[in-house]
Amino acid sequence: MESVRNAARGILHNLDKVTDGTNRERKDSSNRSNTIQRAISSSTDKPSVMISYCHENKDFCNKLLKVLSTHYDKFHVWVDQTHCQSASDLWELIATGMEQAHMIVCLVSNYYFQSKSCRREFTYAVETLKKPIIPVLLESIEPKGWLGIRMSALLKLIHSNEKYCPKK
Repeated sequence: MESVRNAARGILHNLDKVTDGTNRERKDSSNRSNTIQRAISSSTDKPSVMISYCHENKDFCNKLLKVLSTHYDKFHVWVDQTHCQSASDLWELIATGMEQAHMIVCLVSNYYFQSKSCRREFTYAVETLKKPIIPVLLESIEPKGWLGIRMSALLKLIHSNEKYCPKK
């Protein structure tokens, strides 16, 4: 459960950093922070986070959702298991969720790397939508190939800020 709390802390840290108007990141990540800030500032609603994950990692995703649910007053979370219940076009629903999100959290694992669906989502987010991405590494993985080249400019999420998810 500690790894879930760490992931949630990092996500909340990134959301808090941009919604309170401060910029505590290193210079090389300031463009990403500014992009997130502009996206949130242009909206009159709470920030929205879309979670992209491989269904083999559904347990981790569910635990992360549980931790993040204690902060729903600050932001919305879009995830397929709660927003894709209708019989309509699944990819249309996912695309809409991604387009409306202020940032996209990707739960990266070897399963994610091997999934054609995850590849489609990640590529759409980075290349077409140019959305801010927060990659959460679920295991020791050195991204390579299609994922490595797209993640090379992204900071990997590693935070331990107790402000957001205190140890219990």
